[in-house]
Amino acid sequence: MPEPMEITLTAASEKYDADDDRWRGQVGELVHRLRTETDALRVERTPVPGTKGAMDELILSLGSAGVFTAIEQVFRSWLARDKTRSIQLSYKDGKGHLQKLQVAASNASDDVFAPVLNAVAHQIESP
Repeated sequence: MPEPMEITLTAASEKYDADDDRWRGQVGELVHRLRTETDALRVERTPVPGTKGAMDELILSLGSAGVFTAIEQVFRSWLARDKTRSIQLSYKDGKGHLQKLQVAASNASDDVFAPVLNAVAHQIESP
């Protein structure tokens, strides 16, 4: 059975700074929905040098195209609530090259996630 594909997720807003409590609440809502609706999310904390804090890295583990479809629905719903929101997905394609996909609420068309879905399908089909 192939290893699950991992996608790193970064959420951003044109309206809020990353440390704004209102923005943190919105990202917390996204994290909660991804955890409860897909069970594919883990959060890794990386210490930030020179500070007492840590940076959270959101990582999605995808073992099937069905899981990605559920994640895609969560993304679309979350992006639709505020046109200043965006997400960036980082993943390795079938050749092992790092790919990045930036999706803003304004460009979240029906096929915008197709490159990631294709990479997931390729990963699942690989021996």
